[in-house]
Amino acid sequence: MVLACGSSSTPPQPPPPPAAPDASVPDAPTDAPVDAGVTAEHSIDASIATPPPPKPPARVDIANLGAPGEAVALVPVRGKITIFDFWATWCKPCKELEPALVAIARAHPGRVAIRRIDVVDTDSAAAMTYLAPKGYGLPHVRVLDPSGKVLLERSSDGKLDVLIAAVRAAVR
Repeated sequence: MVLACGSSSTPPQPPPPPAAPDASVPDAPTDAPVDAGVTAEHSIDASIATPPPPKPPARVDIANLGAPGEAVALVPVRGKITIFDFWATWCKPCKELEPALVAIARAHPGRVAIRRIDVVDTDSAAAMTYLAPKGYGLPHVRVLDPSGKVLLERSSDGKLDVLIAAVRAAVR
């Protein structure tokens, strides 16, 4: 049994059976409508009914790519703008960037995917392939459109808010 919010664990009880006709009122019809005293001025306001439950937050398409430190192929997710998030467990700004990227993806459900690459350290295959050749640091993102065209590639360079704003602009 599914219980509505605020209900108890006991199921609702059926209404009591109709009362027998009052013997003290002669010839009273038993099926006559009953005036419950509800008038137009005192009608039940439907706007105070229980609101529907809130929708669950949009599901975010997020996944880790490859083994930690591995230089994986950066292939966009079919039909989506793909944010490749290069990060490491020791990188504090990387940890601050993640919730912002998730919020961006949540704001564009079905349109944005996040793929995370754990760089591990500066001499890993992932760092040597994607970051070192162009002097990028962490955190770093590469944003591709569904066809694979680079929309943005940028590191934070100590300005995380600028990086987040750039990612937001790229996915609009």
